[in-house]
Amino acid sequence: MKAIKFIGMMIAMLAMSVNFSSCSSDDDDPVSAYDDYYIECDAKGGGLDSSTLNTLKSELNISLSELSYELEGLDKDAAIYIFDSFVKSMKSEFSSGISGVEGTLKLIFYLKTVDGKKIKTSTLNVTNTGCTISW
Repeated sequence: MKAIKFIGMMIAMLAMSVNFSSCSSDDDDPVSAYDDYYIECDAKGGGLDSSTLNTLKSELNISLSELSYELEGLDKDAAIYIFDSFVKSMKSEFSSGISGVEGTLKLIFYLKTVDGKKIKTSTLNVTNTGCTISW
């Protein structure tokens, strides 16, 4: 259970500390090349039972919802850049692993449009000794 709280706190910390800025223009007309995106997470394995995995997914997705305003009104390339930066920062946070994880905990992050279309998927493979990314 400590591992779940740790992961949730790490996501919340990243959400609060990562700042992205954008330039606003005087043009209020929506451009079709821009969309609203969000990041969603799934969790599998790690020797955790289904109840614990569901709790972990819920906490992660609640924390990730705080980042959704950073992904509003972006073009696809900008959204992918922010998504990749987020996944790399998560890898760095879990670089020493998570104690209490048995085997490999897979944290799967999806970049999606608001209509649910998957744009990109990345998986963090977290063990008790380290973390790798599968793009």
